Amino acid sequence: MRIENIAYCDIKYGRNLQQIIIINKKKYTIMETLVKINTKKMKEVIKVMAEEQKFYKSQRKTEHIVGERKIPASEATWKHTANRMKLRIMYAAYGIVRGKSFSQIENHYPEENHPLKNYQYDIDKLLKEYEIHDGE
Repeated sequence: MRIENIAYCDIKYGRNLQQIIIINKKKYTIMETLVKINTKKMKEVIKVMAEEQKFYKSQRKTEHIVGERKIPASEATWKHTANRMKLRIMYAAYGIVRGKSFSQIENHYPEENHPLKNYQYDIDKLLKEYEIHDGE
């Protein structure tokens, strides 16, 4: 076999990371690793954070507040904003674990220039945090 073009690349498919070699426009799998993610724990944290969002949303109102005030409106506003970004990253990480692409997770953006690509480092860091190792 005559080798003209050789390219190495890593492709992520949900939980799987495949390292493939491309020779003469044909793909050959070199190595496939399976990374296990604790999705149950991730879902629980997402549910807790979503409940916090509801609380912060009601607390940031200044005039028509539902219930009694527990924290100042300004504090609730900045906590709501910070929590929203964390939740967006967690939803994206959970979607990736389930094998979805960014445009399937948030479908109002095309895949080519999706805004979640700006948070790829944070998503990878979060997935690393929820990895299950063999001894656990």
